[in-house]
Amino acid sequence: MTYWVIFLQISVSESKMAKKGKEKNTKNKGKHRKLMARKKNKEKQQKEETKKRLKELNQKINAQK
Repeated sequence: MTYWVIFLQISVSESKMAKKGKEKNTKNKGKHRKLMARKKNKEKQQKEETKKRLKELNQKINAQK
């Protein structure tokens, strides 16, 4: 009886140890980071283009006055 309890305690403690070998999920994290950087750059570029377009429109309007 006591042997069985000790065996269960050992097997439970062994299953909680860190895994050895290849790191988990690094490829997906890399892809996600790359896609998020692309998205941020795209949004930043669109903001700059919008500011530039509005600035040009303001200059045209002020020139017509």
